[in-house]
Amino acid sequence: TVRIIGDRKDFLYEPYRDEKKGVFGCAHLSGDKYIIEIFGAKLGNKIVFEPSTLGHEFWHVLSARDDRIANPDKLEELEK
Repeated sequence: TVRIIGDRKDFLYEPYRDEKKGVFGCAHLSGDKYIIEIFGAKLGNKIVFEPSTLGHEFWHVLSARDDRIANPDKLEELEK
């Protein structure tokens, strides 16, 4: 499931509701399904979002499901 939200208070994943986190999206497990939540905004009568955020969060889902896929937040650790 992908949710496009307009305010941090709308994150289902409570730890990311805090503005100090500074995140633009998150991917988390809810029951047996992954939920991707990303910030969006209205432009005219359409919703827009940063596509790289969606890609990054989808990468987290792939990484969680298959340990052969790197965690996108820990790539620098692979270079050591």
